Amino acid sequence: MTETFNYISFGNWEYIEGNVDDISMGRGRMFEYTPPDTEKRLESLDVTALAFLEKLPTFLCSEIKSGADAVSMLIKYGRVSNVNLGHKEVSAAFETLINFGEVEFESIEAARTVFGADKFQLYRTHWAVREGDASEILNRLAEAKPDLAQVIAAAHAPADAAAAVQPPPRDKKILGNADSVERS
Repeated sequence: MTETFNYISFGNWEYIEGNVDDISMGRGRMFEYTPPDTEKRLESLDVTALAFLEKLPTFLCSEIKSGADAVSMLIKYGRVSNVNLGHKEVSAAFETLINFGEVEFESIEAARTVFGADKFQLYRTHWAVREGDASEILNRLAEAKPDLAQVIAAAHAPADAAAAVQPPPRDKKILGNADSVERS
């Protein structure tokens, strides 16, 4: 079974800096870079879909920025709750479990490797439900921030059975049965 996690990214670093209790973004940014089957199962944003999102581990990140000798991004790890749907926006409470602060990477490729991201994901404000093991990502981040190794190890203790959680079933619109055009 594939594990999943929320990956939420903002271009404006101020949205990630300091104590973040609430996040919001346009509904049009929901599920970008989410596998199509998972996206179809969540796009209704019904009660079941929202409950699924709230059970997933979440990485809240800034978009990547380039410096003289390295690239960096702000990274927090935690959970979303109280996801609310507005006409044009989605908002949620965010509980920070680990604040990595600004994490430097030697290259954009190194940052992409940590999250298993494609070349555009690190530059785009969006909320994705990604396939992958959040524990593996935490281990890779521990290499970048060894002073947080004990905090990261404690976060590996599962708070619930999130790894086994599956998105809700896809709601297929079936119009009826089709008879075969072939006749014997």
